[in-house]
Amino acid sequence: MTNMPKSLPFNVFVSSKDELIDERAAVESAVSDLGLVPVRVQTSTWLATPMPDEYLEQVRKSQLVVLILAPMNTLSVGRDYYKYVRAEVDLAFSEGKSVLLFVRSTSQSQEQDEFLSAVQHKVFARHFSDTSELYALVRLSVLNELVRRYSTEPFLFKNRRHFYEFAATFVRSARIRLVVSQLTPIVLLGPRRQLAYEKVLYDSLIDVATRSASGQGPEVTLIYNEKQTAHELRENMRQYDAERLSTYCKTIRILVGDRVAVVAGPDDTIPFVVVDYKYAVGQGVGRRTIVIVNEGAQICTELCEIAKTYATDPPEAGIHRFEQLIRDTEATS
Repeated sequence: MTNMPKSLPFNVFVSSKDELIDERAAVESAVSDLGLVPVRVQTSTWLATPMPDEYLEQVRKSQLVVLILAPMNTLSVGRDYYKYVRAEVDLAFSEGKSVLLFVRSTSQSQEQDEFLSAVQHKVFARHFSDTSELYALVRLSVLNELVRRYSTEPFLFKNRRHFYEFAATFVRSARIRLVVSQLTPIVLLGPRRQLAYEKVLYDSLIDVATRSASGQGPEVTLIYNEKQTAHELRENMRQYDAERLSTYCKTIRILVGDRVAVVAGPDDTIPFVVVDYKYAVGQGVGRRTIVIVNEGAQICTELCEIAKTYATDPPEAGIHRFEQLIRDTEATS
């Protein structure tokens, strides 16, 4: 991990109820043994008062969040417990931070099942049977997270779901600039109804664009390959509902302006993502996707310069071109 930042500490927020003494000790030991800093907050007053800002502040300050869940009958908690944990997950996800969730194998309840279902696309979840297994899983999971962040080796995603889940977290981490170049534009075509992971990426892009439009987020440029998009519409127009497409166009049109642009790129437009000074360039190979993610100011600047050559029209021009493609497709079908 030669690209590991020199300016540690790398804080890991460990979240659980105080009753899980042994489990917390195992997690904090695993984190400390890797040379990282485990951060904890006393939770004895968690349910006596509204959730203190301190918990969410620790999520903001930390680079990684580890959650531990155990059987409800071992905890002095009620239904609100999962509401508070969900707040931590949502905040971490909105800031592009990974959440590692560890659930005791014997832990099962309707409330917990509903919680896990609600956050399944926002966390990396593993089950453990005892503290020894928990220590090993946490150590391996945190190490894998560090390698994922700072290795120059390419990622090999097993399927589109894994890639989209990674991309959703990656784009949410943007603070200065975000450039997303796709062959076909998910912000205009929308996520397919049966694929929840596409909705996760769609929501991430819309959330970042919304923050940007309000002056609280990065400058955003969303590019698509016009030729590939026209082909997609011709081949699969039956899968898209014209009314839904119109809704997606209206959603992004409200956000475009000085800080958000949608651009129809030329035939040789390639997929890539720039997040501040990190970049991701990928290529599909069969059902798998190989993506190289790295950090480098020079190549990020070059990719952004390429994007600028596409963005010669008003910021909403890409939406107009997409709507024209729809009309052309309907006229010839």
